[in-house]
Amino acid sequence: MNRHGTVGDPSLLYGDDASAAERPGIRGGGRTPIPPDWQPSQRVFDWAAKHGMTRTWAAAQVDEFVVYWTDTGTRRDSWDATFINRLRTLQASDATRQDHEPEPRLADKDYSVGATPLDQIPWLIPDPLG
Repeated sequence: MNRHGTVGDPSLLYGDDASAAERPGIRGGGRTPIPPDWQPSQRVFDWAAKHGMTRTWAAAQVDEFVVYWTDTGTRRDSWDATFINRLRTLQASDATRQDHEPEPRLADKDYSVGATPLDQIPWLIPDPLG
């Protein structure tokens, strides 16, 4: 990641021979604000697929991304690269959340009306014969 918060050298994503004007998501002439109708290029979806993200999931992130960056007024050289960074962050966050999901506990269960978690512990239940 470079100082602009993008995925390093754009030539790594698009090849050394592609000019800024030819690269999807990059406009010639420098940094631009995100267009309100911005959509990631096919290359972003191809990248996402290689990293285990479905097109549907990646596409579902676009609206929030556009709203956020429209509100900030930030200008970027490549909105595709910025979006890739966002997808990486979301994927890492999802993986962390899934890895740390606790096992269900007594208090997480759905009990009948009037029941408490203590009613489910066998040695605390009075023996009806005793």
